[in-house]
Amino acid sequence: MTRRSNTMTLVAVASAVPCARIFVATTLRRWGLPNLIDVAELLASELTTNAVTATGVLDPQVKPHELHAPNKVIVRIEERSGSLFVSVWDCDPSLPVIEARDLEEESGRGLVLVSALSKRWSCYPAPNGGKVVWIELAPPSPPTTAGLPRRTRSVCPFVPLGSMRDRATLLRVLNALASL
Repeated sequence: MTRRSNTMTLVAVASAVPCARIFVATTLRRWGLPNLIDVAELLASELTTNAVTATGVLDPQVKPHELHAPNKVIVRIEERSGSLFVSVWDCDPSLPVIEARDLEEESGRGLVLVSALSKRWSCYPAPNGGKVVWIELAPPSPPTTAGLPRRTRSVCPFVPLGSMRDRATLLRVLNALASL
């Protein structure tokens, strides 16, 4: 099976999230996997948001060049063994945990989404510090060429019932329909 990978290093600021989405979408288009873009892009966005939240600057007004020693986020996309893997590294060593959230809260459900939309996901401490959170997406089933079942023409011709030829019955039906 073909093994491909692509990596992008981003500064851990709020603008890293849309950059990660564009990176994933562009890579998958180039690899000829457009059917995986929507889910992979969404999940990469969730992982990158969590990484920036853990290690970066959340103020969208802060420009990367204004930071003295910015933290980094590394987004990696890899195709191997018939699956697509998206991973995000950040320098914070604490591993993510799915927490029960109140329905009224505006955030905190990203890992629930990751768990629901990926084939599997996990995290591990990175050898050089920090952590890696990854997801696996199984390729969608190829579209079938069969399509919808087709109707076949009946071999026997339609033969009207005897009551359909009875004028009195037809007039009663017509009058009943007209009175509706």
